[in-house]
Amino acid sequence: MIALDCVGLLRRGRWLLTSVSLETKPGEITAIVGRSGAGKTLTLRIAAGLDRPSHGRILWKERAHQFVPLYRLARSGLLFIPDRNFLEPTISIRTQLRMFQPTPDDASVGDIADQLQIRQHLDASPAVLSDGERRRAELAVALARSPATLIADDPFRGIDPIEVDLVAGALQNLAARGTAVLIAGHTMNAIQRVANRVVWIVAGTSQQFLQPELAWTNAALWQELLGEGPRAA
Repeated sequence: MIALDCVGLLRRGRWLLTSVSLETKPGEITAIVGRSGAGKTLTLRIAAGLDRPSHGRILWKERAHQFVPLYRLARSGLLFIPDRNFLEPTISIRTQLRMFQPTPDDASVGDIADQLQIRQHLDASPAVLSDGERRRAELAVALARSPATLIADDPFRGIDPIEVDLVAGALQNLAARGTAVLIAGHTMNAIQRVANRVVWIVAGTSQQFLQPELAWTNAALWQELLGEGPRAA
């Protein structure tokens, strides 16, 4: 489990984040929402041990830390999928899935590929895939790895509407295995479908909704993000 407690980030004399808190739980999907530039990706990078906060605490292994680097988190079962360029562009999808599996298993690779409808691309390299195909291949890696914690930046990026259920199903599958899933993104309909809890980043701070329906009925959140009233979940 990863949690952030009042973290802030000062860069070049400007506070990009002032006080952001969130908590992940095994078996749950926590979704970060906010406008472009609000600090969603920065928050994920701090949680993943890629950026050191200027203040605040990282809660990991039930202890408070100022900073925990990614390599230590990865050894404890964290997988971080950035918003792009996660896979090696010249190595086949099949090979990369087998590399991430704790025990290489071709039958399991095929099953995972079927879940995300990429079986026909297993022997292709990511460089020749469309954005949506490559994104589904990246989520296939998460299924192959079955991490204790998954942090994924904009997992629905490039995904066609007809394929949203595939990605949503992969995230829910991981949560059902006990993975603590933390995502961020802009595709609100998809996020509504999967989130068990919501963190709204606004003006450098955060507001947590432990019941997602409280976020989806929050007029200020929807006005900030879409300039309109709440939508039904």
